[in-house]
Amino acid sequence: MIPLNTPETHVDLSKSRQAQCDRTGESWPTLEACLECYDYPIPETVWKEKELTNTRFGEELGPAYLEALENGGAGDFVEVIDHYLRTDLEANFAVFYADIGKQFTPSQLDSDQTF
Repeated sequence: MIPLNTPETHVDLSKSRQAQCDRTGESWPTLEACLECYDYPIPETVWKEKELTNTRFGEELGPAYLEALENGGAGDFVEVIDHYLRTDLEANFAVFYADIGKQFTPSQLDSDQTF
């Protein structure tokens, strides 16, 4: 298996865009702003009564999930992680295909869920 997260194999598609924003002083658009620009719905995953964001995923849900695994199970985390990751990946695909002018039909972006 080829390791994908090494300096030799990892390709960061946003680096050139970020460099352009840095040069021009433009702000980096959020994924949600990009979806809105292309008239895609903005998916929402609610966990513990608040929207699950990348920051909350990394600082709260991720550590709670790892702790649950250490204690012998994944508990209710599987469904929330599955929903968040599926909608996040599909949102990125939607923006990518819209950027290159290709048709893309999302199936998850309008599937808001609360956990």
